Amino acid sequence: MAAPAAKTVSLQAIAEFFGVTTEGIRLWRKSGMPSRTFKVGKKERLAFVVAECIEWRRLKDREDYESKNGPSESVERTRKLTAEADLKELELAEKRGRMVDLSVLRETVEKVAGGLAAAVAGRLSRFERDYVACDSPARARQINQEIQTQLMSAAREFGESLLADADAAENG
Repeated sequence: MAAPAAKTVSLQAIAEFFGVTTEGIRLWRKSGMPSRTFKVGKKERLAFVVAECIEWRRLKDREDYESKNGPSESVERTRKLTAEADLKELELAEKRGRMVDLSVLRETVEKVAGGLAAAVAGRLSRFERDYVACDSPARARQINQEIQTQLMSAAREFGESLLADADAAENG
């Protein structure tokens, strides 16, 4: 059993469907819009399958959009060259020993965070009883200033101890 023939419409009907002139449809045909021809007597007539024309127009619109809005060849080439240069920089940094292993970085961050937390906790515990005994907003502000001073001092001391440890490790 043969497949049913696709329903076709005239040049005028497809032009009305797309809201363009018949001349516009003729130009689209030159650009590849699908059409069919058949003879009626001695005359050749154009016919269009609406679904095929819609699909062609959708693809054409997408191509037009991408050609206007997509990255140009020079942009793509520049992006590729930049990526290659970045990769070379990373390889060079690795060869020079300037890259830090992620596990080492995590270990260091945990050490810093843990050490700082311990230093801060020790300093803050001294202020708990002062807060409990606080009798005025002015005294609370004063305690807050003292806490800030102590926390900065603890952070400085901890940072200095980290630097001393790093120097000792470098010098063997």
